[in-house]
Amino acid sequence: MKAQERHELKQNDLASWLQYGLPMFLKQNGSYVVLILAIALLAYQVYHWYQRKQEALHQTAWVELQQAQMAENPPARWQGIIDTYDYPDLKVQAYLGMGTFYSRLTLFPEQMTIMKITRAEALDKAYDAFKHARDTMPGDALVNAKAILGMAAVDEDRGDWDAARKEYQELATGTLFVKTPFVDFAQDRLATLDQRRDAPRLAAMIPTPPASQPAGMVPAGELGPQLLGGMNFPNFTAPSLPGGTAATTLPVEAPSTAPATAPAASHPG
Repeated sequence: MKAQERHELKQNDLASWLQYGLPMFLKQNGSYVVLILAIALLAYQVYHWYQRKQEALHQTAWVELQQAQMAENPPARWQGIIDTYDYPDLKVQAYLGMGTFYSRLTLFPEQMTIMKITRAEALDKAYDAFKHARDTMPGDALVNAKAILGMAAVDEDRGDWDAARKEYQELATGTLFVKTPFVDFAQDRLATLDQRRDAPRLAAMIPTPPASQPAGMVPAGELGPQLLGGMNFPNFTAPSLPGGTAATTLPVEAPSTAPATAPAASHPG
């Protein structure tokens, strides 16, 4: 039998089934077909409803994350977000924010006293937060770079220079970071690591703030948790006092109440 004849026979069989077989099949099993179609349509609607709900929940979580930065206790809010939502990108941002908060908290001794946390504890919390961010998204180059830089900075503050060197080397030579701008930054940090190691430690030079401040002085710790949570930290250099001691307060110049020009004295005529 020729191929053309076999093809014609198949077409005839299909046409015959569509003309007689399909109506008979629908007559016998029509209710089942309708039920299957209804279930499929319902599943499709449920799936899209679930997707929309997840998107709305994701947006809500991001709004809470932004609000947490200005909360009275940002780390507690961040931890609540991490425990509540199962979104890796959201958790990473919360961990990075937490790590930045605790690492910069060491610049404000008064705030550490209010939060009842020591410098060593703040650095431990910062390191753990950066490490959790890295572990949450291990394949993301940007997240890993930020986390490694945070961990290395904490190790520098701890005085663990060997650990900091290894972390900078990993960032500078790792294949995951070949095309990121963090490589040049890590190489620069490596090149100047010994200089920072041998430099005087600023944190050790800052004395514990007294219970009361002299008039006309603004405590450095007046920057409260809202500012810390917002991560809008000033880049400041502590002024030096006589003897090489770093001041923790910044002098405020009192406004002058004297007139710009003294009135001319009147003399009796």
